[in-house]
Formats: sequence, structure tokens, C-alpha cells
Amino acid sequence: MFLTYAPSGTIKPTGLLVLPVAAAAISTVLALPYVLGQWYGPVIYLSLAGPVLWGLLTTWALRLVIRAWNMRHPVLVGLLSLAGALVGYAASWFFWADLVLNLGEVTAMAFDRQTLNFTQTALNLWEVLDLATHPRRFWGVVALVYDEGLWVFWGVVWKGPLLGLTWLLEALIFLGLVVAGAVTQAGRPFSEATESWMRQERLPKRVKWPEAAPGSLENLRDGDLSRLLAAEAAPKAKAPYLTLALYHSAAPEEYAYLSVKYRPAEDTFKRLWVVDRLAVPPARAKALLERYGR
Repeated sequence: MFLTYAPSGTIKPTGLLVLPVAAAAISTVLALPYVLGQWYGPVIYLSLAGPVLWGLLTTWALRLVIRAWNMRHPVLVGLLSLAGALVGYAASWFFWADLVLNLGEVTAMAFDRQTLNFTQTALNLWEVLDLATHPRRFWGVVALVYDEGLWVFWGVVWKGPLLGLTWLLEALIFLGLVVAGAVTQAGRPFSEATESWMRQERLPKRVKWPEAAPGSLENLRDGDLSRLLAAEAAPKAKAPYLTLALYHSAAPEEYAYLSVKYRPAEDTFKRLWVVDRLAVPPARAKALLERYGR
């Protein structure tokens, strides 16, 4: 029977506090440039990229925290990251509501053969705190913008259900990226012997893999590596071929974990997962590195 990697579910007691606090601090710090970028974004396409960039930057910083504390409980890490990210997401709303309250003059600028209007505003941190501690005032601002709208795109006033859907999508994008990134990091192979994250090495040589070989991919999925260890290594092999990634540690007695992707044809960019993080004995892992590594 073959085995795949499963996280140990370990997390330090301090991590239960560090992770949500870090997620809240990181996402809140990044919330201000995100809100300003959304407000002054010259075209809607840049505005749509805002929650993606905010989520990716928050995820990048949060993964450093997860790695530093060796957090290996994907479910708990995902929930704690979500809790912290919700704080930053709420902060972004308070920043935005204060910008609405301080609306000023409209400035017109020429851009790509069209005129863009920028609404001047200002940010007052004391007012932001006031909005955060007075929910009725905050929700009044949100309700007003929802009913009346602030932006016009393609001749359509963004308000009502259309605006509500936009807000929902932005929230799902940001929170989804943060949770997905945190869970992915916590689920990466970890060396219990060295108390460190395993190194992921993408083996540079492709594996020639004739498409007509009967049952070859099924054998790999069942953990049979004999044909893989005997296949031809070719750095520039044409499809069909396999690409390999190996997670391994400095401990010679520890199992490594192998991920395999299959490209069936040259005229497609499609990659098929064959196995993901299959447990490989040390001797076979060494043989794979020697055959398909540098």
C-alpha cells in the first residue's frame, strides 16, 4: 500500500495567538494602500486587480510567519488566518467610509483619449476610529453609497445589487487567497527529524513517457516506481513526458515525497496530476535525484 504526505497537525500554543494577530496586523497595514488604490484607480481593470494584489501580499507575509512557527495544522491555520484577515478586511471598510465622508472636489484628467474624473478626499485616523466604534454611523455611510452609488462605469451607476455583488466578490477574492495560501503552506511536507520544512526540488530532466504504455500512469498512482526509475531522462523531451518534484530533507533516513505531472501532447499546455506527495523510501529518492536531477 502506498502512502502520501499528511501533516502532523502540530501547532505551538504561542502560534494560536501569533497567527491571528499577525494576519490582522499584516492585512490592516496593507488595507490602506489597497483602499487608496481602489479609490484613485484610473480604470476599472486596476480596481479589479486590487483585492488580488492585497490577498497575495498578505498571503506572502503570512506564509513567512507560518514557516517561522512550524505550523502544521492546515485546518486550524486556515481558520486562524481567516479570523485575522477579517480584522484587516473590516479595517479597509472603515478607511473607505472615512474617504466617503471627506469627499471634496472632482478633478478631471485626460487618459487614453478619454476624460477620467478623480474625486478628491482626505483620510483622518481619528474619524476612522470613530467609525469603527460607532457602527450606526458607519452603516449609514455604507447604506447611502449602496442606494446612491459613487462610481460610473461604462455609463452605468454602480449601486444597489450590482455594487453589493462587487463588494462580495472583492471579499471572497481577498479572504479566499489568504486562507488558501495559509492552508497550502501548513500542508507542505515537513521534516520531523530535522524540525524544518522540506526542500522542494523541481527535477530539471523530463521523463520520456510513451502515451501508448498500458497502465503506466495507474501503476505510478499505485506507488510502483520501477518503470519511472528505468525510464529515459531527457532535459528537452517532447510530449508526452513527465515532470517531477521531490520534497526531501537533510536526514538520510527520512522518507521523501514525490509529485508527478504528465503532459500528454505538445500542442497543449495541459498538465495532469499523476501523484502528489507520494512517500518515497530514501534509497529510491536518491536514485531519482541522480537520474533526473542536475
